[in-house]
Amino acid sequence: GRPTDLSYAYEQAFMLSDYYGGALLQSEIAGGGQGIIDYARTHFLLERLEYEPEMLHNKDFHKPEKNPSRFMNMPTEKKRLGLTYLADWTKHTRGHDDNGNPILNIHRIYDIGFLQEMKKFSDKGNFDRISAMIIAMFMLKERVALTMEQVQEESAFYNRELFTAGASTSQTTTYA
Repeated sequence: GRPTDLSYAYEQAFMLSDYYGGALLQSEIAGGGQGIIDYARTHFLLERLEYEPEMLHNKDFHKPEKNPSRFMNMPTEKKRLGLTYLADWTKHTRGHDDNGNPILNIHRIYDIGFLQEMKKFSDKGNFDRISAMIIAMFMLKERVALTMEQVQEESAFYNRELFTAGASTSQTTTYA
């Protein structure tokens, strides 16, 4: 259940962030996210909040911003996309057992409450664990896109010059 004093919940969230090595917090801006931002502002913790992903992985949503907002805005269309990402993620093969049977991500979900929410899910209702996983799917896709972009920029093979700039064209080779 939710605590009656939300500042206690916010404090716990930042303590968990400390526990996990200073991890950044991400949330939906609606449904309590603004309260976390207000708490972070009054306690000088804004640098511990994650910005909204730029959606580099999706050309329909990608819009570079000069001043990105903290936390995610989740309109219905984006939430549906996140549900699709989550459904695909649960069916992703992550390995095989000793008999060669595939092990899917859903086989490694040990949170009974989350599994029950997945079973009962509908577009009407409050499903906090699913909402958190939708945000996680967007952040995961964003991290993969940023990593791929960084790898392409750092690749020595594609950044090298085809011909060396210092080579002289006046050199000739004579054969005797």
